[in-house]
Amino acid sequence: MEAYLKTAGSEQDEDVAAATSATAPAVAAAGAPLARDPAAAEKARRYVDALGGRQNIETVTACAATRLRVTMRDAKAIDERALAAAGANGVMHLPGPAMHVIVGPHAAEYAEAMQAYVNGGHGPHALP
Repeated sequence: MEAYLKTAGSEQDEDVAAATSATAPAVAAAGAPLARDPAAAEKARRYVDALGGRQNIETVTACAATRLRVTMRDAKAIDERALAAAGANGVMHLPGPAMHVIVGPHAAEYAEAMQAYVNGGHGPHALP
């Protein structure tokens, strides 16, 4: 786990995901499917605001099932207290313009909504 926390880039995220994919089917089969978060749209909007707004975010992707990998234009525009207030469990600063925001098991849902919002509200998960 420590090695994963020090991951510098998304290419290493893929290596970790590939290494753990053998255990993923067993875990998924053991539990019920994850229900959608009814507050996902509002949380996604609050995460975007805390990350400096739509204009500050270049890309948002889900990684490691519980994290958002965010590439920003200006890392100084981030309000970590607002991220925590929006529901983020933590932030990991990476070298360069990227960071991981730990948000829990709905990371993929939040990433889709956030990217749609950043792209001007277009897409299947666009925020109102």
